[in-house]
Amino acid sequence: MLITDTLAILISLAALFSYINYHFIKLPTTIGLLVIALLL
Repeated sequence: MLITDTLAILISLAALFSYINYHFIKLPTTIGLLVIALLL
């Protein structure tokens, strides 16, 4: 995989997790992303 592919995947996952946090979990952005990342 190229570095651009890896960066695109990471940015897409961060956007998806932010969407999930904003609409369902409703934690502050930084904390919500941290919690979701720790659960993976």
